[in-house]
Amino acid sequence: NTGLAPDELADLFAYLDTRQTGHVSLDTMVQVLAPPSNTLAGAAEKVQARLKALSSQGVLPLPAFEHVDEDKTGRVTRMQFKEAL
Repeated sequence: NTGLAPDELADLFAYLDTRQTGHVSLDTMVQVLAPPSNTLAGAAEKVQARLKALSSQGVLPLPAFEHVDEDKTGRVTRMQFKEAL
């Protein structure tokens, strides 16, 4: 038992079910839940801090992402990602 509440389990499954198929593969679980390397963990912390700072200034992540996603593909390039942060 993980000790997670039912809503936490539902949120975690939705997070893992990136294709919204109602199924999650073991490969996906391992990939998504594996602890990041020290380098990635540090980078992730910096990005989270930047997003928190932007949020405190009223800049929300989704509208900011949509602004950077100029061609409206739902994806951003490495350059767009870098410029946004």
